[in-house]
Amino acid sequence: MAKKKYEPKTKEERDLKIKEYEQKIAEKFIKAIEEEQAPWQKPWDPNINAIDHNPTTDKTLPPEEQGYHGLNSMILEITRLLELHTDDPRWITSAQIWELNQKKENQDNKIYIKKGEHATTICKFVKTFFDKDKKPIKDPELLTPENISFAKTGVRYFQVFNYSQLVRYKKDENGKSITDENGNPVTEPAFDPPEKNTEKFKPRIAPEKLIKNTGAKIKHDQADSCFYRESDDTIHLVVPERFKSQEDYYGTVLHELTHWTGAEKRLGREEFKKYGENKEWRAKEELVAEIGSYLLSKKCRLTFEPRQDSKSYIQSWSKAIKDAPSAILNATMNASVATNYIADFSRKERTVSLEKEAARVEEGNLSLEKKTAGKKR
Repeated sequence: MAKKKYEPKTKEERDLKIKEYEQKIAEKFIKAIEEEQAPWQKPWDPNINAIDHNPTTDKTLPPEEQGYHGLNSMILEITRLLELHTDDPRWITSAQIWELNQKKENQDNKIYIKKGEHATTICKFVKTFFDKDKKPIKDPELLTPENISFAKTGVRYFQVFNYSQLVRYKKDENGKSITDENGNPVTEPAFDPPEKNTEKFKPRIAPEKLIKNTGAKIKHDQADSCFYRESDDTIHLVVPERFKSQEDYYGTVLHELTHWTGAEKRLGREEFKKYGENKEWRAKEELVAEIGSYLLSKKCRLTFEPRQDSKSYIQSWSKAIKDAPSAILNATMNASVATNYIADFSRKERTVSLEKEAARVEEGNLSLEKKTAGKKR
């Protein structure tokens, strides 16, 4: 049979797919928010919870990049807890299931998706750069300011299954599938349960480094309020001893640090600019800041406690998302951009440290060569 020729989707078809996806995700988030089950509305303890991740893909990534990020991390957590009712944070694509089944050792014990189970859709925002002739630049070495004329952000969708949705067929000693009294194949979980996270983290170290690397000015000069003020570009807090825990203190700092990224001199976020116009814009910016605090807390393996005042924004959040399903995508994208902006300071610090270490090693090697050469003479 002749292979069907691939026909690219029209702009209208792509827009329709995006709207359908936004609506589906909005419905998940509205339900979670109204039931106070949205990820940033619930405590998160790194010694109990594990980050949703793809064990196969994560093997190729550095530790700090492992696990799903931003919107995807929250979609998967909501789906896992409210729809699949499992604490297994592991996910896999159908292509990866196929690859596992092709391995020689798995030929007689293949993995299958449970009957009636559905994939969860996640997305990846991909930026494509174009040259002056409106052609995409594919060579990384050509991605320079002189060559780039403009850029477009597209969305790619991926289907993933939770490990709890996968099974193997039980077989007897002869390798034949076992059936029940109705003739249906008997199945068992495809994977062993996830290992419980027993590592004792030191959450204070990670957020301290993260905050320090940004260079943000922080003053502990308030009696009973915490806020970021753009006029003096400073985060103002009560003294740390006033917080019920150190984790609560860091969660507040990360919340205000997310606001800090919205200033005109940094990301110039629209929600931040219009914060004082009305309660809807204020709720949108607070949603960005609370999601930002949640994502940064997870990145730092820091216990996260929802802010008490976030409950007062729930009605506005739900209304904004119902009125415009893209609102949750926008809020999460903005929070992800903000957290990446903050994390970039630490990445740059690591790069500088690695370069210094490489230079030190190189200097040591040169000294050793000179000493060795001297002895040979």
